[in-house]
Amino acid sequence: MKNKLPGLNGLRAIAASLVLVTHVFQIAGDMGDARAGDIFRQHAVLGTEMVNLFFVISGFIITYILYKEKNETGAINLYQFYVKRALRIWPLYFGIILIVFVLTRTTRLYEAFPELNRNGLISLTFFILTFHTFISQVGTSVLPHYWSLSVEEQFYIFWPPLFKFLSKKGVLIFCLIIISGMAVVRNVNEYLNVHYSSQFPRAKGLDTLFCSSMFGSVAIGAIGAWMLVHKNRWLSYFYNRYLQIGCWFVLLLMLIHPFHLRFIHFEITAFVSLVLVLNVTSNGKSLFRLDQKWLDRTGMISYGIYMFHWPLIPVIIFVFKETGLWSFSTEARQVPLLLVSYLLTWVLAWYSYRFVESRFLRMRPAGRSAKHVALTS
Repeated sequence: MKNKLPGLNGLRAIAASLVLVTHVFQIAGDMGDARAGDIFRQHAVLGTEMVNLFFVISGFIITYILYKEKNETGAINLYQFYVKRALRIWPLYFGIILIVFVLTRTTRLYEAFPELNRNGLISLTFFILTFHTFISQVGTSVLPHYWSLSVEEQFYIFWPPLFKFLSKKGVLIFCLIIISGMAVVRNVNEYLNVHYSSQFPRAKGLDTLFCSSMFGSVAIGAIGAWMLVHKNRWLSYFYNRYLQIGCWFVLLLMLIHPFHLRFIHFEITAFVSLVLVLNVTSNGKSLFRLDQKWLDRTGMISYGIYMFHWPLIPVIIFVFKETGLWSFSTEARQVPLLLVSYLLTWVLAWYSYRFVESRFLRMRPAGRSAKHVALTS
């Protein structure tokens, strides 16, 4: 098994960049530009789709890492796994919460957004933001994007110890149960919410929970790793040239004309994402190679781009308003805001990775599984 899978950083770069673009218009709309808000509402699903791509990548890469360690050492070291994940995720995660908490209470930068309150801090701290509909008055200020980290951390908690005891077929069967189970439960709950909301008052909250907890997409990514590790015959179908063309076309369609398929939308788009993941990482005849230097570097810092962009964009808008640039940017359909936001977020994420995150990455415990650094960084 390979220590490095090419192309993953390229997909991460695409996903993080498009999430940022989507949120630029959302935040501009929240801070007074109605036209930007309309653009966001027309393309809101694009940001969710890119987070969905991140979920597929997470399921794929974490499962691949677990298989690699199991093949090399004959066991899964859960202690090392959790320490490595904590050192990768937590410093930036909790550091940004602290910064936002201080800025919220000492400046006017985030006054247009809900207060970061006690329930919000509890939800963020314990990675339960996906359960926000069951917790009263959850205020997350400029950290609404943290919901996806809740999904990721919940996945990290239950999947490694479960994987450790599953057989080859057990991994596949469990993932298929998760995919079908999430789809069925989500759609049954949606039906109850639409037709029997008075009899089932909690259906709306459950609907929100099941729509945000995209474990089906994570499981689809895990199946991709299962196929790759075991060289399953179905890989040849995923490598098919025409299927690749179709999936890249769907990705392009997401950009220019967002769509939504009833019942199994995110499962379908997760399948599309898996086709792209498998081809750019393991197919020598992939239509596109995403291991170019800029894409690779942007993908390497994609976690920082994702984490920093939401708290940073309101600060940039605040400066635009204070310096008289806001009206110019609004007339230019927020293109100046988009360019400045991307540039500053990229630079901040690079410095964070270079001088902060890397220090914690070097603290990860040594051992045979240390070879996995190239896959997870």
